[in-house]
Amino acid sequence: LETVMTREPKTLTFEDNCYTAIDSMVRGHYRHMPILSDSGEVLGILSMRDIYKYLGDQIERDVTLAVQDRADRHAFGV
Repeated sequence: LETVMTREPKTLTFEDNCYTAIDSMVRGHYRHMPILSDSGEVLGILSMRDIYKYLGDQIERDVTLAVQDRADRHAFGV
């Protein structure tokens, strides 16, 4: 395990946002980063795949809302 793990890895906190995570991961060339509690306990591991999924879901939601808004405007002649 020691041969594949990064010693003293950079970490994220639960309060860090998606953009902070992306920035840290891209700058450090990391595909995974531990998320730590205020006391240093590992809460989980965030992966780039998790971020891609989250952003993809957000884009899909935004597009769906925009299409629905446009359809509503058309239906009501706005």
